[in-house]
Amino acid sequence: MDTRPKAIIFDLDGTLIHFPHEYLFDETDRICRLLNEEAVSREHMQDCFSDFDFFRMLPGEKREALTEKYWQHFDHGRYPKPRPFAFTTPLLRDIAKSGIRIAVATARTRDFGEVEKSLREHTDFSEHLCYVASREKNAATDWKDKSAQITSILQHFDMAASEVMMVGDIPPDVHSAKQMQLGWSVAVLSGGIHRHVLAAAEPDLLLEHADELRSVLSL
Repeated sequence: MDTRPKAIIFDLDGTLIHFPHEYLFDETDRICRLLNEEAVSREHMQDCFSDFDFFRMLPGEKREALTEKYWQHFDHGRYPKPRPFAFTTPLLRDIAKSGIRIAVATARTRDFGEVEKSLREHTDFSEHLCYVASREKNAATDWKDKSAQITSILQHFDMAASEVMMVGDIPPDVHSAKQMQLGWSVAVLSGGIHRHVLAAAEPDLLLEHADELRSVLSL
């Protein structure tokens, strides 16, 4: 690339750490039993997830009501500890060494201190993060919209949007980057979303995983 970003905003789950698919599917099994709904095969769950249309698995006429009940019963308390990809820490270390600042924008609703504490306790890459922005609890905005987190990061770094790159694993990460007029939008396949689904969001770059940024940034 002709110019490097001054900062990179990374999504968390599926981008820097493994997304816990099995936990999501186990919870879906449990909640379906709790609500006396028909069981959904793991294969169908995976297909819906990869299409970024997870609740397509629920009966159409009851989908909206069941989705609300699903999240009411979802057990966030047992959500798995963050498990970084093998490349995450070396990549973030080298990005930081190059002078590029690093932030995380996550849809997790825990406050800044709790997210940061979890990353500090269970990963070895938090030392390379300059800022972590999570979604406010009880926020009225759609969880997929990260414009508030991006705004917070831009203000913290005191940078123009055009100087910043965003990297994420779902189409809304690309949409948020474009909405906020960031300089670069990068989509990665490491979260399990189908290539054609991410490509349809029209990111500037579509990579297998974030470690491919090494060649993009000439690290």
